Amino acid sequence: MKRITRQADYGVRVLLALAKRDKDSDRHIPTRLIQREMHIPSAFLKRVVAQLAAAGFVETKAGPRGGLALARPAETITLRQIVEAVEGPQYLSDCLCGPDVCPLGRRCPVRMQWARIQAVMLREMERVTLATLALQARAIDRLGFLPASLSPEKQGLLPKVRSGD
Repeated sequence: MKRITRQADYGVRVLLALAKRDKDSDRHIPTRLIQREMHIPSAFLKRVVAQLAAAGFVETKAGPRGGLALARPAETITLRQIVEAVEGPQYLSDCLCGPDVCPLGRRCPVRMQWARIQAVMLREMERVTLATLALQARAIDRLGFLPASLSPEKQGLLPKVRSGD
């Protein structure tokens, strides 16, 4: 299965760094601070910021008081929008890119299942807003750890890894 690329992950991290800041702050965050906080290589950061700006998620400001700021409220930005701004549309399988990709086309029962599963994945990505991620990140920053009740493993979102595997 295709994975979310590192570049898309960096896009989420950039926006998360901005969304975690005080909403009332009118200040732009210097890119070097975001780079350091979110562990993003400089070459990737420039490319991702350009994509996020083109998609209307960030505004950039040059100069000594410059940097990045959210261009829209975090509540209006979804995980799906961020990933698609960086990577383009997400397809679980190549056969979902169009009916002509697979010789079986729309008559394929597997394609129908991939489409159903993809719809669930995209719906879940739409459910997660940048505001929700920022709220969770601020809680983690405050506590110093991810509360067990919020861990993906506890929620059954990640497979359990057995020792020796």
